[in-house]
Amino acid sequence: MFKVKMTLLFLVSVLFIRITKQLIAIRNYFYAILEVILGCKNPWKILLILLGLKDKTVIEVKTKPERLSILVNKRNYKILYYICLLRNKQHLIFWKETLAFPPHRVALKQNELSEKKLAIILKASNYGLLLDEYDKEHWIVNLKNGLKFKVRKDISADVHTVVDIFCKGVYNKFCSNIEGKVVLDIGAFIGDTPIMFSINGAKLVVAYEPDPSSYKLALENIRLNNIKNVKLVSAGICDKRGTMMIKGYIHKEEITVNMLSLNEVIESMEEVDLIKMDCEGCEFPAVMSTSNETLSRVKELIIEYRDYPGLIVKKLESTGFTVKVEKPCWVSDGKPIGFLYAKRNEKINCKQI
Repeated sequence: MFKVKMTLLFLVSVLFIRITKQLIAIRNYFYAILEVILGCKNPWKILLILLGLKDKTVIEVKTKPERLSILVNKRNYKILYYICLLRNKQHLIFWKETLAFPPHRVALKQNELSEKKLAIILKASNYGLLLDEYDKEHWIVNLKNGLKFKVRKDISADVHTVVDIFCKGVYNKFCSNIEGKVVLDIGAFIGDTPIMFSINGAKLVVAYEPDPSSYKLALENIRLNNIKNVKLVSAGICDKRGTMMIKGYIHKEEITVNMLSLNEVIESMEEVDLIKMDCEGCEFPAVMSTSNETLSRVKELIIEYRDYPGLIVKKLESTGFTVKVEKPCWVSDGKPIGFLYAKRNEKINCKQI
């Protein structure tokens, strides 16, 4: 009887998930159609595409001085969606097969339009960031505070990270007092958090990034902003020294990278006031393999966890830390993702977390 109940519960759960996914898809289609109506000629054509009654069609978007014609199918309709969102925020200029996005100083050939590139431009527009053309593969993001970041045109995570760190301030509540501290930054990505720690007054930032393309970009961004107190290392952090296969950011290919243990990295530093970790799940083996004696040299930790963080919490509490776990920000592959903050021998003001 119990097995029958569990089977029924499982089937109901599967059915609920499928219905929910369908409802979300319908909602997305509705939003797409709504935005298309606001900026296109004959927008009803896209409804035929979404219903599967037509394979492809040409839809025209109101741009100046020429009207932009886009060949739309069920796979690329979001290109039209993003263009219409951008058109509602600013006047797009389409001339001689090139689409410009003022006030950004960027332009795309009609055959270069893609969801990722348009999503990046839209994200920058939403947060008041200005984009400059740099080369065929990169833009420069200009922040209101004078910082600049070189970002990849086809990797939306670059500009999303800049927005999270400098516009949304996801680390602000953890980093109210960085002045004069030595920071170990595990997961430097494109140099966003090392630069954030530096401009907030850190004495020294030692940062690690295993992905070669992101490491190269981080170096360029550190130089671009004239940051002098960041030491960047091309390696990842886990439970032991060696190599590991990871998925690269450029073509999502498997690449081999060098890895070091958290224990040896902490031991190699004269002092560590704060450790920040954002390392795609390696935080678990890294922390769990570090000795309590080594961890006792650290005063604070900020960890983005990518699974249930109970093991890390127990480990840190057994080493004398007070730990505060935030509610997950989102879920990926069934695993919660969020932040935890740990401080040694001192109560955490929960109102700040």
